[in-house]
Amino acid sequence: MEVQCCMTLILRTWCREYFLKSEPEIQSTSRMLFLLLLPIIEKVQGGKMSKTKVERHVHVNGYSVNDELERKFLAVGFFFDPFKKLERGSTHPLLDGARFMPPFHYSFETNHFGEMQDTFEAAVDAIKTEKDFVGYIESETVPKAYNTRFDESQTYHPPEKTIAIPAFELVPVREGKHKAADIHMKRHQEAPRDALDDILLSAGCYEVHTPRSRIYTLQFESGRDGIVTFNLFKEFFMKNGGMKHIYLEIAKEMYKEPADFEFAPYVKKGALL
Repeated sequence: MEVQCCMTLILRTWCREYFLKSEPEIQSTSRMLFLLLLPIIEKVQGGKMSKTKVERHVHVNGYSVNDELERKFLAVGFFFDPFKKLERGSTHPLLDGARFMPPFHYSFETNHFGEMQDTFEAAVDAIKTEKDFVGYIESETVPKAYNTRFDESQTYHPPEKTIAIPAFELVPVREGKHKAADIHMKRHQEAPRDALDDILLSAGCYEVHTPRSRIYTLQFESGRDGIVTFNLFKEFFMKNGGMKHIYLEIAKEMYKEPADFEFAPYVKKGALL
C-alpha cells in the first residue's frame, strides 16, 4: 500500500508538471512518454484498472480527397464519419470563414498507442504519395479522468445562481504551431435548441452535427487551460444539465497539406488566469 501511494504521488506530480509547462517547453519526447504511460498512471491513481480504457483517436479532416486516397484511408482502418451541413456553425467573429467542418471526415479509434501511431503514419504516407489532399490529420488521446457522460434524460435547467461560462479569447494559430488540446461537448441531435446552445457559441465554441449529436468544440493553445476549462464545463453541466457527454483530447501529432493550411483559431494561452 505504501509503495502504491508513493507511486501515485510521483505520477500525479509528474502529470501535473507536464501540463503546467508552457507549450513551447514541452518536447515531443516528453509528450510521447506521457501518452505512453497514461494507462499506467491511471491504473495506479485508481488502485485498479477501470473498465473504461484510455481512448486513442486519429482523425482525417479533408477538404479535398480523391477516390484512391479514400480507399487507402479505409484500408488502414478508418471509417467515414461525416458531419451534417449547417447554416450556422459559430458566432465568434474569428471563426467566420474558419475551416472546422470538413466535408471528408474519417476516424480511427483504438485503446493502443502503437495502433494510433501506426495508423497516423500510414495516413500521412498515403497523402504524401497521392499528393491530392487539402486538410489535416491529427492523433489524439482521451484520458479517462477527462471523459464524462451525464444523465441523458436531464434537460437544461439553470438555477438562479449558476457558474458563469466566460467568453474565451480566441487567437489565430501561428505558423508551425497546432492546438495542445480540445474539448468536445455533445448534446442530443433531437433536443430542442435552447439557451445552452447560445452560451456555448458565445463562449467561442464551433458547432458541428452528426446524425446523433450536436457537438460543440473549443480548442486550446495550452493543455493546462484545456484541463481547467474541462473541469469548469463539467461542473456547469452537472449542476445545469443539458449535456450528454464531454471529453478532453490531448493532441499528439498533426500533419497538414498544403503547408500554409490554416487551422481554426484556438483559446489563447493563459486566457483563464
